[in-house]
Amino acid sequence: GPRVREGLGAAASEPPLPTAVAEAVGSLLADGGARGDVWRGVQGVTTLSRRVGALMLRRGVQRAEGTPGLPAAAREAIINGNKAVADAIEPAGPPADGGV
Repeated sequence: GPRVREGLGAAASEPPLPTAVAEAVGSLLADGGARGDVWRGVQGVTTLSRRVGALMLRRGVQRAEGTPGLPAAAREAIINGNKAVADAIEPAGPPADGGV
């Protein structure tokens, strides 16, 4: 964010030295407000990655259902496994936008 760029010198044309990065991160960690901002960002990232992972697994189910020539046992394993894992990490529910 902007605070890190300020700490590192945004105008630098070369990558910052590791000591400069350590100092910038250290000053952010010392600031309670900055720690709170980082924590809220991390929480958002974990939610987003969980949702993306579940979406990818459910997309795999759709592709397996529509793949001709896939043996029935393989299709069933892919569908059941992907659905189980997707539902475990992000339970399916009604679309937030009403299905639009």
